[in-house]
Amino acid sequence: MIFSRAGVYTITNKANDHRYVGSSNDVNRRRGEHLDALQHNDHDNPYLQYAFNKYGADVFEFEVLFFCPPRDCTRWEQQMMDTLLPEYNICPTARFRPETSSETRAKLRLANRGRGFRSGQKHTVEARAKMSLAKQGNTNALGHSVSSQTRGRLRALNLGRRHSDETRAKRSRSITVWWAARKASS
Repeated sequence: MIFSRAGVYTITNKANDHRYVGSSNDVNRRRGEHLDALQHNDHDNPYLQYAFNKYGADVFEFEVLFFCPPRDCTRWEQQMMDTLLPEYNICPTARFRPETSSETRAKLRLANRGRGFRSGQKHTVEARAKMSLAKQGNTNALGHSVSSQTRGRLRALNLGRRHSDETRAKRSRSITVWWAARKASS
């Protein structure tokens, strides 16, 4: 199991040796955030996203260069950026993003009160009655159960049915790859 540790990391495109340098207080969490955003075509860095879309996930390698105390992450990230000259970094300088104090969060909470969707407002009795009426008879709602007659028909349809050998092989490969990736990340 990988514990949350601060450090400096690179994301390297093995096809052209271009890289991104970053740092985080939890490099394992940050790796997951990068991968999730890239896979959903929603990464903040357009250079990295374009390359990921062009070359595919298999070409990219996430590597922790070293672990360091959280307070030193930005300094070491900058040093690595100066040394490696990463092609995918948008900003040429590493930026420190300090934690917001509880006092500042309280001020922001007060300033933003009433700005969000319904933000603490309760529905009127009439509105709740209308919503309740609209949901009545909705068979897609949670808690809906299939009748015993329908369950019997579904059982009869699927009884004795087997997946083809090709489908079973595909599912087996998929599960094997998933477990291998999970073991490698832990």
